[in-house]
Amino acid sequence: MNKQSARNLMLIISMIASIDHLLAAPKKPNKNSNQNQPPVKKPIKIDTELPLQIFYPGDIKTKFTDIAGLDIAKSCMLDIISYLKDSSKYDAIGAKITKGILFDGSTGNGKTMLARAFAGEVNCPFISMNGASFVEMYVGVGPSRVRELFLIARKLAPCIVFIDEIDALLAARGSDKEYSNTVNAFLTEMDGLFNDNTTIIIIGATNRINALDEAAIRPGRFDRKIYITKPTLEARVQLLENQFKKVKHAPGLDIYYIAQMTTGFSCAELTNLVNEAAIIAVNTNSLWVEMTHIRQAFDRMRNHRS
Repeated sequence: MNKQSARNLMLIISMIASIDHLLAAPKKPNKNSNQNQPPVKKPIKIDTELPLQIFYPGDIKTKFTDIAGLDIAKSCMLDIISYLKDSSKYDAIGAKITKGILFDGSTGNGKTMLARAFAGEVNCPFISMNGASFVEMYVGVGPSRVRELFLIARKLAPCIVFIDEIDALLAARGSDKEYSNTVNAFLTEMDGLFNDNTTIIIIGATNRINALDEAAIRPGRFDRKIYITKPTLEARVQLLENQFKKVKHAPGLDIYYIAQMTTGFSCAELTNLVNEAAIIAVNTNSLWVEMTHIRQAFDRMRNHRS
């Protein structure tokens, strides 16, 4: 081998060694690789003795499309959903979204389900509590529970707080000083939501809206009142179709006819009707639900309603 060939061979060996060194060297992290990635907010562990339920993003699978009917009620909440997903266009024009919503309507028509679906649409934490849980005979307990609830909500913000039977919490104040202090504490906390940038939506459900304290339903607190009606014919058809998907029934069962015969039924009553018919079918050794079982269940429920 001549000198020139030896030099070329040594150069090739040196180049291979350099490449091996580069491949073996640990890669430096790219500082800008996650620059545009939003931070993942881990669920905050809440330690509380309050009688409430907390659902974190991903816990609630229900969406508006899963709820039959209530189209007007759902449409009244679309702007709030839009705000919670992207508030920039509202902030740019100076608009402030309502932070207090009242669901008014008779029991069994989906107020709780609608609130859960609302949380499912925006994929944020959902806190659920009953209004009666704030009312206590011991001095100071009611206001203390109110303050703790809002403290938890601020930790989880942006979030939705749902209070069922809110009339037990915000009924018109009278001579009971402890109760008045509880109402005052709640209204003070609500006012605080409007005075800062904390994104917390309060949803109250009631079937006694006329019993609420006037100060609670004035503008600036519960600005939006949504009436939850009993299902229309079209909604009853959808509800019954959903229920009969879970129950074996005779081929060709006339669901539209059943929807027609159940005028005035609530969502809960329709669910109960199908379940009662299924129980009757089992008790009569039938393989599936037939119209005769529906009629028997209907008569049984009508007797209980009258």
